[in-house]
Amino acid sequence: RFSSPCDSLDPYKNLDATSDILIEQRDALYASAPGRPVDWIQVAGRYHRPAGGAPAAKYRRTVSRHLSQVLGVNLLVTNP
Repeated sequence: RFSSPCDSLDPYKNLDATSDILIEQRDALYASAPGRPVDWIQVAGRYHRPAGGAPAAKYRRTVSRHLSQVLGVNLLVTNP
């Protein structure tokens, strides 16, 4: 995704790569269910670990907790 390791330290290039990965993971997650509302917490878990499992579940819980604090609402993680 980067032409050199130093490119990953450029915040704009890093955000661009991150958005590409999130879109790829969203598309992979919802390929079999077009039109289904996107669960961005699930996508975030796949961003962290596409294979899923316990590491992805832990990341989803962490993202949910932080997002809940920022938004001031309790987000329910239905599929840890």
